Amino acid sequence: MRTPSVLECLSVFKAAFAGGIVEVIDVGAQTSTPFLMQSFHDARHHLFEPVVTYHSQLSANYAAAGIEHEIVAAAVSDAPGVMHQHLLSQDGSGRITHSQLLSAPDRVRFGSQLLSIEETPVITLDTWAQGVALRGDYVVKIDVDGLEERIIAGGPQLLGGATLVIVEATLGRLTARLLALQQLGLQPFDIVGNAYYFDQLQQVDVVMVAQRVINANLDLQPWKKSSLVLWDRWQQY
Repeated sequence: MRTPSVLECLSVFKAAFAGGIVEVIDVGAQTSTPFLMQSFHDARHHLFEPVVTYHSQLSANYAAAGIEHEIVAAAVSDAPGVMHQHLLSQDGSGRITHSQLLSAPDRVRFGSQLLSIEETPVITLDTWAQGVALRGDYVVKIDVDGLEERIIAGGPQLLGGATLVIVEATLGRLTARLLALQQLGLQPFDIVGNAYYFDQLQQVDVVMVAQRVINANLDLQPWKKSSLVLWDRWQQY
């Protein structure tokens, strides 16, 4: 039975996609992104992670897996510059669980959750891409605790050229992120990774595929694969 799992989604996509993914652009990598490591092991992974504390473990994890990678030590937004990364412990454990990028230091806003503030260089995806020779089809993942729309605004060329984009979205921001990516020529392919809090849906990962890729591949157009409705292939979850 097909479930709303990102690994299953990517497996279905890879089986249907005639090409091969050779680059992964992972915005918000922290110490690893296991589903990208497993699904695209043979690709080169560009790991955007502004929290320097994570870098040694991040590099060790990808090296141990035998995955070609580079760490980009910068935050991503809609304009280059310098901002302030607020490192937070939101579960009371004392370890970093979240981070918030703000234009100026704010030692009051987060109260006892604030661990430290680090001055952080900021780039845009399109600026970064100008200095990198991407070798073919690529995937972009964006998961940065709230700056997703600004990242999309700063990367229309890179995102518009992507084969597949995965973006995290809370329910309140889901529509805005879908529309922003659709305007770049990407279409919804799946909604996965449903996260519930007190039994209520809070956030999901949206998987988007380039319309040009869908148009060129009948296996990505299920309603055109048969002139009849095949009820044994229809599933409700």
